[in-house]
Amino acid sequence: MSRILATHPKSVQCHKDLVMRCLDDKDDSIRLRALDLLYGMVGKKNLMEIVKKLMVHMEKAEGTTYRDELLSKIIQICSQNNYQHITNFEWYVIPTLWIMKNNISFVVLIVNFWMMQVR
Repeated sequence: MSRILATHPKSVQCHKDLVMRCLDDKDDSIRLRALDLLYGMVGKKNLMEIVKKLMVHMEKAEGTTYRDELLSKIIQICSQNNYQHITNFEWYVIPTLWIMKNNISFVVLIVNFWMMQVR
């Protein structure tokens, strides 16, 4: 699907719900591939839905490696292409504060990432 996503993103969009269900799979490799696909499927219309699902999924995720990957993907999804998919920056404050509240050990990495984006 990732190859098709690169050339025909609208063809893959219709499978977004299936890809999101893959986040609940027990197999780490399936979950990680689903995250990669979601990154490519994000648009202005579905950004908030996808980020919300990832935040809910992160709360119940087991294992720090997978949680860190989810967190990293939330940041990448929101900031991709100079924040082009964010239509409401007031909304963007919610996941930002949620990340800082729930992931204190990861905050330094996030702040560094955002600072690099601002430059």
